[in-house]
Amino acid sequence: MKFFTVTTLMTAVAVFISQAHAVNKEAPPMEPPYTNESEFDPVGGEKSREEKTPQKGVKWIHHPDAKKGLIRIEQDGTYVYKIKTTKKNQTGIVRFGFMSPPDIKSADGLSDFKSMYTSSEVPTIMFDYEWQPFSKYGKLGLQVGMGVGTANGQGHFLKDGSIAPEKYTFVILPLNVGLLYRLEYFNRQWVAPYVAGGGTYIAVAELRDDGKQHFSGTPAAYAGGGLMFNITALDKSMAFNLDSEYGVGNLWFVAEYRLQTSFSEDLNFRGSIMSFGISADF
Repeated sequence: MKFFTVTTLMTAVAVFISQAHAVNKEAPPMEPPYTNESEFDPVGGEKSREEKTPQKGVKWIHHPDAKKGLIRIEQDGTYVYKIKTTKKNQTGIVRFGFMSPPDIKSADGLSDFKSMYTSSEVPTIMFDYEWQPFSKYGKLGLQVGMGVGTANGQGHFLKDGSIAPEKYTFVILPLNVGLLYRLEYFNRQWVAPYVAGGGTYIAVAELRDDGKQHFSGTPAAYAGGGLMFNITALDKSMAFNLDSEYGVGNLWFVAEYRLQTSFSEDLNFRGSIMSFGISADF
């Protein structure tokens, strides 16, 4: 009787363990969503599930989480979801560069910008905003922006041209409106060349430490181009986090070369601007 009781208990325990093990194997693990490799494929290049041929050892089944984006379950139990990203049609850009010194002569004719301030390029920081309503064949958009450039120098005496004690600060404020076309055709394109052009108004201010100020400006035009290098294409996890947490689609390193010409002989801003910066699509 005792042996029968022990045997019965051992059998019940074995059945319970086997049933619990089976339930654990069938229960889906609680896993966070993971990005799918196909998210980084060219736009429109991905075939539907029905058109794909399963790999060897892969079995397709209907799963209730498929409606939530579940596309695959790895052998280690990881649930792989396809992440839907929103379309980005706006871009913000911050660039730092150098502008050719303007050809400006003083009223006395004895000095000019290069002798009073600097003969080298003027350091400039630029901010641009783009809106791209057309993205079927590349990206065509409207670009507006502004920049700030400064140079420091000293005045000159009218009689002999010697250096005066007053210190001057020359401020350049270009305000730009133009069009930009980006040769970008894929979701995670590594390099995207672009061309841009438009009009600008270059406002200038000459500030003196003796309280005397002078303000002026001139209309101008610009044309240029550059290369954008996709930083988010280097790391899929970073791309997913930027999009899900901050709404940033692509993060780019930008290099641009621009030519500009002004329409005033007194404020001659004919020259070039070479700049580098960071841009983000959102």
